[in-house]
Amino acid sequence: MSELIGINLNINQIPIQTPPRSNNYLIANQREVEKKNIELISDLLKGICDKNESQPINFNSNILKPFTTKTRPSISIKDYLLRLSKFTKMEESTMILVLIYIDRICNYNKIQLLYQNIFKIILASAFVAIKFNEDIHYSLEVYAKIGGVPPSELEYLEFHFLILIKFALNVNKTLYDKYSESLTSFQDDDEEEEEEENEEEENL
Repeated sequence: MSELIGINLNINQIPIQTPPRSNNYLIANQREVEKKNIELISDLLKGICDKNESQPINFNSNILKPFTTKTRPSISIKDYLLRLSKFTKMEESTMILVLIYIDRICNYNKIQLLYQNIFKIILASAFVAIKFNEDIHYSLEVYAKIGGVPPSELEYLEFHFLILIKFALNVNKTLYDKYSESLTSFQDDDEEEEEEENEEEENL
């Protein structure tokens, strides 16, 4: 790609019309990804990006070029994840895989997550995770529209992502449980901090 078009900054204004799914699928997938899990994952990724933004950037730009946008998208990480979850009807287990896959490509390639690359990395990870983990999924064109990129770019992002993750898509139960429990632990820590802050405010 000679030029990166970036995430569509007016992404929330794009109407999505996804094809209907079978009744069996709807019954099996009535519960979407819990909003709290998305908030926890977005907080984790936001914290990493904030930390990296404050440090000198040291990474291989050629590796990250397909995922890098010219400017920081106006949509937040949380809202982007909520959008992907809402319109793709992503299963909760798939969202955990998204986090695991992002962690893997960072570890394998020493990638530094920044706001200029995290959105396309999330999109590619979600697209790969859905295709790997779920029996029924939409077309490439639908996922591209949801993600705010052209279909040809999403196809390229998927290919590049698979190369970076070394096609290591399998996740054993032990590792999956570890990430799931880590999110729960992260939530507990957040709640404890919030309670401490409330107590301090009451004592003032």
